[in-house]
Amino acid sequence: VFAFDCGHCYNYHRKEIVALKQKFKDKVEFINQPIGWRGKDPGRLYFIAEEMGKGDAVMSMIFDFLFNKGLGKEMFKRDKLQFVAQLNDLTPEFETLMDHPRIVGKMDDSIRFSDERKINSTPTIVIERSITAERDYGNMVTIINALLKNPVN
Repeated sequence: VFAFDCGHCYNYHRKEIVALKQKFKDKVEFINQPIGWRGKDPGRLYFIAEEMGKGDAVMSMIFDFLFNKGLGKEMFKRDKLQFVAQLNDLTPEFETLMDHPRIVGKMDDSIRFSDERKINSTPTIVIERSITAERDYGNMVTIINALLKNPVN
């Protein structure tokens, strides 16, 4: 579970998640759940991008504009998100899907997922839909390996 305006989420996405995906490759499925605290639109764009196989690229770009390019809360406005969509060749999808019930539903489900688990800080790692784990890389490796039939060294 992450928030686009969370610096810890940005760093976790750039470093630890990349390292965990590299370590566990196809043994673990990583699912991102945007929490939508400052607005639902960045999460909606993320879900559109995810459907088009561009979720990580769009997430990285939104984080980059927020934290490296200094756009801050401006990044939650539709015109800024439309620019991100354009840079990722997602303009038609942005225009037709941002308010589509399927995408709105995915964002609502993501918020519900967080609410049901009483998540109040980000990033929060949820394993097997129920284990909430510390975000320490070593701890994550230990927990994931404990759940795998064939642990990874």
